[in-house]
Amino acid sequence: HLAELPGVRGVSQELTAEGGTELTILCADTAVTLDETLATLRGHGAAVNGVRVVEPTLEDAFLTIAGRSFE
Repeated sequence: HLAELPGVRGVSQELTAEGGTELTILCADTAVTLDETLATLRGHGAAVNGVRVVEPTLEDAFLTIAGRSFE
């Protein structure tokens, strides 16, 4: 459901050592997407234990465009 939200460009998930799930959401507008994401998760009964916003680096932008590392 999260991948279908407006502005979301990608969603990935990873299991944590504590047995939870960490989601990574790529989006265009963090503030709007964060509100919609939290509402969607709560609507499905998911507990949210924390949120971290990370701005992309120039390397992230290059990898998105080029599709591979320059190493």
